[in-house]
Amino acid sequence: MQNVRKFRKLLVFLSFLFIVMISLLCSDTALAVKVNPAGTTINDTLEGDRVDPNCINYGMIETYPDGKFGMHLPDRGFASNFGRVITHGQRAHGIYAAMPYSTVTNEGGGSITTYGYDAYGIYVPNLYSTATNKSGGSITTEGHLDCGIRADNNSTATNSGIIDTKGQFACGMYTTYQLHSHE
Repeated sequence: MQNVRKFRKLLVFLSFLFIVMISLLCSDTALAVKVNPAGTTINDTLEGDRVDPNCINYGMIETYPDGKFGMHLPDRGFASNFGRVITHGQRAHGIYAAMPYSTVTNEGGGSITTYGYDAYGIYVPNLYSTATNKSGGSITTEGHLDCGIRADNNSTATNSGIIDTKGQFACGMYTTYQLHSHE
């Protein structure tokens, strides 16, 4: 009789654990990723947050206001673009990773196009981040002072795809290295 009670308690506990696990898997909490699915167009930034900073685009993102990014990582994380990202505003970067140690990838088949002034395809301004345009990926910039990929402060930029810049004083890739001194 004692074993039957233990078995029932174990069964109840496992059932509860199973329900919690399924609930987490069906929510963004378990995956910690914001996703724009294929076939979907959004006219706002696909943006992670401090809890779930990661985001993936399979669909289309198109933004118009100045400073409105296509994808944005406000905290350390990753962003992957398999779809299309189009921005029209001034300083409206295609993908912007604000914090150090972030990873941004324009995957094969992904495309990023910026039309605004000083708008980068991918921009990683902080320490030790990685920006990659993979083979089959394309980044096009149309505005003046645009960069296909800009990586600052010891961040890494890699291009195996196509970067096409059309505006005045635009560049395909631009990186900076900042030596920190301790005085």
